[in-house]
Amino acid sequence: MSVYNGGEYLKHSVQSILNQSLKKFEFIIIDDGSTDNSRDTILSFGDSRIRLISQTNHGLVYSLNKGVKIARSEFIARMDADDISTHNRLSEELRVLKLNPRLGLVSSYARYIDMHGRKTSSVTTLPTKNIDIKRSFYYMNPIVHGAVLIRKKAFEEFGGYSNHYGPTEDYELWRRIITKWDMQIIPKILY
Repeated sequence: MSVYNGGEYLKHSVQSILNQSLKKFEFIIIDDGSTDNSRDTILSFGDSRIRLISQTNHGLVYSLNKGVKIARSEFIARMDADDISTHNRLSEELRVLKLNPRLGLVSSYARYIDMHGRKTSSVTTLPTKNIDIKRSFYYMNPIVHGAVLIRKKAFEEFGGYSNHYGPTEDYELWRRIITKWDMQIIPKILY
């Protein structure tokens, strides 16, 4: 998770990861030069699974690449500082990824929440099978970035995120990864 002035949403977002049914993980949070109380909010959890890295502001792409580089696991879950993961997101995604060694990443459906964290009726449903995901890349980004669980090997093999594509760093990386790896979207709302 990269955080820049996470404000009021950060606490609930971090808590949703700490409350996962999967208990053994390293939670890398990069405070990317926040000027609000983000750092204090993160430290207030006192959870040994959190690995807080503070730095001057370098932007999202730099922070995400740094987080993956220092991660100790072979699997990397993305999370945004203003979103919520369901309690079984990590266990569901890890189970699917481990079942198929050809999968480079998995994601899921997502439900929009309002600024108070309440569920809305808007749900992001996307193609779930590899061939349909590949076809959809011609006209859209079919992967919910914050809901991704990716093999570190697949990420590193293609050099990680690039700064050359503005706010579409995820779409551009997925397009490179899908040339070698399969992808799957779990047809459940996990994010």
